[in-house]
Amino acid sequence: MPAPARPTPDQPTPDRPTSARRTLARPTLARIAIGGAVGFVLLAGFAAGIAAAAEKAKERAKATLGRLEYVAIREAGIVMAGKIDTGTQSSSLHATDIVLFRSGGQEMVRFTIADMDARPVTLERPLVRLAKFKDNGRNSPQRPVVTLGLCVGKLYRVTQVNLTDRGRFAYPLLLGRRFLFGHAVVDTAKKYTAEPACKQVAAKD
Repeated sequence: MPAPARPTPDQPTPDRPTSARRTLARPTLARIAIGGAVGFVLLAGFAAGIAAAAEKAKERAKATLGRLEYVAIREAGIVMAGKIDTGTQSSSLHATDIVLFRSGGQEMVRFTIADMDARPVTLERPLVRLAKFKDNGRNSPQRPVVTLGLCVGKLYRVTQVNLTDRGRFAYPLLLGRRFLFGHAVVDTAKKYTAEPACKQVAAKD
């Protein structure tokens, strides 16, 4: 059987093997993969930038309070000086004549507080709970906890406040992190930044 004739220079060259075509396609696939990775990185960076901008906007929206502020208590219709303490979670209010009683099947607390001119105001509020707190590292007797509407500048928050004898302290009201969280930041270089100006303090319970 005669051997097949070799192609002459004037004859077309037969197709190369398929393995050669696959080799030629690899750079294209690599470019596609690289392009996809770059696109993903850019998209992730864009999303991170949006998240960072949103977080900065939230921070700018928070009120900036000084370490000392005038605080209006809605239920009492009075203003007193308060100290802001980021080292404690709960807020504390100086109160006297604290009495627990029941009314209509509900646990209540009667207590007396005073404004900056020492004018007394007696309030009755539902008891949230009795809680233990440490006083100078020692456990103190259980304190009644109530909710009060507090106004600092234009920031109004209904927050839990424990009632105790703060007569030995310079400020009758201590505002903790629970009052601040998500709504205010503290600049310790400032104090008494604004008079209470919340519309909610115009009405009492």
